[in-house]
Amino acid sequence: MKVSLQKIIFGLVLVVLIGIALYGAVLKIVDNKTELLQAELQNRIESQTILLTVIADATKRNNAVEPVSLVVKDCPTDKRKMFDTLLDKLSTTISGTELTELSELFYQCGNFYALQRSLMTLVLNREVEALNDAVNLSLLTSASTTAELTVKTWQDIASSEKKISSFFDQLVMLQGSIITALQSGKNSSSPEVTAVLVEVAQVRGQMVVLSKQVDDLRSALPGI
Repeated sequence: MKVSLQKIIFGLVLVVLIGIALYGAVLKIVDNKTELLQAELQNRIESQTILLTVIADATKRNNAVEPVSLVVKDCPTDKRKMFDTLLDKLSTTISGTELTELSELFYQCGNFYALQRSLMTLVLNREVEALNDAVNLSLLTSASTTAELTVKTWQDIASSEKKISSFFDQLVMLQGSIITALQSGKNSSSPEVTAVLVEVAQVRGQMVVLSKQVDDLRSALPGI
């Protein structure tokens, strides 16, 4: 039985129309999934940014977030207060008895802030990398110069905080050197102790500069 040309053409047109409809449906599904992915990534980026702000705030105040606060514990409050009081006397006049007490407290309290800062810096760097990963994924579906700039700024903040952390470690070593020198019979005005005190002042000055850099970077952070 012969099929008329009109029926053949009608069939071909029908196939084409069905194909177009299916193609449109597939495109709509892809678009919907892309939009969902973009929304999910944006939520992840916003959550990550909030987390970074919390970590940075705590770091600036010499505090800690979990799990750092659960891992690193300061010495008891009374010992912390006495340690800080005696530490301030290193650049002036400290008695032999006070020096002995300070030396004992140094091993209990001296490294706390340096260790806490170091771990907080590691946490900050880890979360900055998580933000970078989320932004890189989001850039696969939509370009955003602002998002890239935000990541770069947080990376600079993390880099500065890492340097500050190294200076905390350096201060602890310098404090230990002063205590050792005084215990060996030197006094606060001796060349050996004076040289260390000068280095302490330089380190603290560099920490102030870096802290200001962090504040400036944070104030310039663009929104995502």
